[in-house]
Amino acid sequence: MTKEGEHPFAKRKLTHALNASVASPTGALQCHDDEAQNAQKPNTMGVQSHVRTPPTKKTKTWSSPAKRRKKVNPRIAHFDRNQRAVDDISKKAFNPLDDCVICHAKENDLRVPHRPHDVRCPGLLKNSQGETKYEKDLRNYFNAPMENPEKEKELTGGGTPSVQLYYSGPTMTRRRKALAAGKLPAQAQATTVQNGKASEEILAPNSSPLEVAKFLERRVATRLQGKEAPSEHKAPPAMLALAQEIMEQVVNSKPTRLSESLPDTPKFNLARDRFHAIFGKNNFVYTIPNIYNSESPIDPNFHSLAGSQFIYMDLELAFPDFHILCCNCKSKDLTRKRDCYSQNKTLLRIVTDSNETWCRPFKYKCNRCKHEFETNEGPFLANLPAFIRNQYPVDPRYAKKGNHCHLSKSASRILEEEMLTHSNARQFVLKMFRRKHQFYLDRIEDYLSRPTIGGSYPELQQVVRTYAPSDQDCRDLYLRAQDSTLNPEGMAANDRNERIIQATTIDELLAIDHTFETLKNYRLEGGKAIFTVLNEKAQICSLVIVPTQKLCEIDHMLNKLLKRKGMDFNDGKPRGLYTDTWPNDKDYWEKRLGSNTEGALGLFHFNQRLMKHLNSQHKHFYRIKDRFQRAIYNYNQDDLRALTNAFKDGHIKDKNGETYTQEGLDELRLSKNWKRNYTKYLRKEIPNGDQVDRNLNDFEAWLLDFLKAIPQAEDLFTSSLQKFREQLANNRQHANHIQDPEGIEMYRGVQPGKKALIQLVKWLSKRPESLIEMFHGLVRHFANTGMRPEMADSLTLRGAAEYNLQREHKFQQMENNDTEVDCCWEHVPRYNQDQPLYSNPAFLHQVNELAKGKNKEPPFPHIKAMAPNNGEVFLSKYFKQQTERNELRKP
Repeated sequence: MTKEGEHPFAKRKLTHALNASVASPTGALQCHDDEAQNAQKPNTMGVQSHVRTPPTKKTKTWSSPAKRRKKVNPRIAHFDRNQRAVDDISKKAFNPLDDCVICHAKENDLRVPHRPHDVRCPGLLKNSQGETKYEKDLRNYFNAPMENPEKEKELTGGGTPSVQLYYSGPTMTRRRKALAAGKLPAQAQATTVQNGKASEEILAPNSSPLEVAKFLERRVATRLQGKEAPSEHKAPPAMLALAQEIMEQVVNSKPTRLSESLPDTPKFNLARDRFHAIFGKNNFVYTIPNIYNSESPIDPNFHSLAGSQFIYMDLELAFPDFHILCCNCKSKDLTRKRDCYSQNKTLLRIVTDSNETWCRPFKYKCNRCKHEFETNEGPFLANLPAFIRNQYPVDPRYAKKGNHCHLSKSASRILEEEMLTHSNARQFVLKMFRRKHQFYLDRIEDYLSRPTIGGSYPELQQVVRTYAPSDQDCRDLYLRAQDSTLNPEGMAANDRNERIIQATTIDELLAIDHTFETLKNYRLEGGKAIFTVLNEKAQICSLVIVPTQKLCEIDHMLNKLLKRKGMDFNDGKPRGLYTDTWPNDKDYWEKRLGSNTEGALGLFHFNQRLMKHLNSQHKHFYRIKDRFQRAIYNYNQDDLRALTNAFKDGHIKDKNGETYTQEGLDELRLSKNWKRNYTKYLRKEIPNGDQVDRNLNDFEAWLLDFLKAIPQAEDLFTSSLQKFREQLANNRQHANHIQDPEGIEMYRGVQPGKKALIQLVKWLSKRPESLIEMFHGLVRHFANTGMRPEMADSLTLRGAAEYNLQREHKFQQMENNDTEVDCCWEHVPRYNQDQPLYSNPAFLHQVNELAKGKNKEPPFPHIKAMAPNNGEVFLSKYFKQQTERNELRKP
């Protein structure tokens, strides 16, 4: 029972247990009352789950306290820093203006870091309780003049004692105020104390570029004295010293939000004027000049930076009238954030093919969408005007967020050129590696060749640190850039290449064929071949990967192909189809293309099937080839007569400069130079099938007689005479399948230029069967063996699109008259006139739109807007879709 008014669960004092305890001989209390020791306390028990200690907390409570060892500075390892007046290493007295980062920042109008004063600094709270009597006496003693002026001059060297200068000398703030008031000359001022240590220099706002360069040279040399080189992950020592000096000269205090106006204080205006003195107005890139002075030597560390660039992307100082917008929601409500340098003291490296380039970007946060971005990221750069964006030497497509290095525009363009040939990313990395070292050797040679030099030149690892990424990283960068829309035209490169192929018209003649070598560039299980379609201009209309060689695999591609615009003949279908399998599958093609479309095997395949059995290195090879070609086609008599007259009249001379005789002409026709140099002036005419069959019969009889007259006739064949005759018999069966479609002019005439040596018309054949085989020899070299399908697709499509642009450019030159061609291409060497000037029509159209917006004539009037993507897919994308369609067809 509890007493009245007492809580039933209240704890009671065990007075009876304490009373039962007695003192032991050692003074400890021992309990002899077993009842009291084992007594139950029913009145004190109750609901106690709410006061139980969890196991985790018990573990921390019962564990012994961690004996953490306090970090010890090696400079004060033996005693407290407050007890030392002279440092053990530097052997110099502590100076708050130089050794305390807080006092140094306040004295020099720099950004004050968020950290306490040095423990030895009087500015620390516990050290600033007032000046002691000893300090007052010491200050008064050194301020008082000496009794002997001669002795004072001898001790101080005619200058001011360092201690007296510390207490009463002109401070940095006083000198800056005097400079702003015009009491000091407008140039960089420096004050040197007697202990050999130089104080901070002030850069005048109106300094010339040469004065700025000399000022930075002195400051870099001062900063690098007695300091260790940074680690390999940072910028070179000289570049880091230069960047730190520039940032300290232009440091300023801005409000947190961009919506607030910039301060109009003397301190901020001075920093802005220094920024313009270093970088120039409307610019944030500083290029280190190459200073030459025959009388005074240049500092070797500063000389190693000649031509290098430091990018300080403070757009608010460089372009005060430009409004920075969020790259995500286009909002102006932004907040400044700490960037990589303010947090980690790191700079971003930019890989170039020559100089070192380092950058400090600035970071912002959007208050509307909470998106954080830096000023060197691709999405932000893509939204900038071109006159601002182009100052940062990186293509926005290659400026990925989070990368510690960026490829410059020159480097990325070299990478794109190397990638199109065997995907040579490794070759690109080696090329950048060698160029960096060669640039270093050029700088050493320049320095040592000067009349007067300073110290030793820095080593390679202290100068070159912007190496290219690995070859695998370069491939990933390239592939990501090809799918990126962060460019002025807002169109990905892969999308543009697809549109170029989709815009290719079919024309009157088509050639189709399968190629197998190109498929080796793919790591694609189930792919059998690449089906290609080519028109009479030798432009690629389509190329897709198919799982089998069955024609049903290309049905979907043909449906899309025949729907293209621009075909106003034969009901939108070609009139002639060339394939190496004709007349096989003749019924299928007549069903798909109609009976008005004529099929043909073509001269090329008809000729190659027989010539591959002959040894091209044999001395009688061209004699047999000429006799065979005379059996299947004839040269146009007017063209042959004009060419013969050019030989006989002396317009075309032999290698000795003499006129050709009839015997010389016969020998020339039996050589490889005939086809290489002169068949382009001759049109070929194919007789009917019966005549070709009779001619081949006569050719076989002539060949047997000819083989009997020459020794070792078996060396003429790569296989045997029997297989050669079997192939000849097969060709005779297809003599009716090599004729051209009726009603189509098979040649385009190109008039000779004014400066042409041979004033004859060149004839370009429209027969596409040889051109498609030529393209197959090119397309397999665009990518490399065993690549991922995405990379192989990108490289193959790019190569095919550029090939189409080159062919289109060639026909545009032929369609223009001679005056227009000479006027447009007079500055281009003749051996380069077969190449187009530009390979990005979408960007050219964007430039035209900019000119129209300024009420100016478009600089590229022949460029039209690209048609939208019609949904046609190529290569591995078609293969995946076709595989899915085949799976759906299965029962």
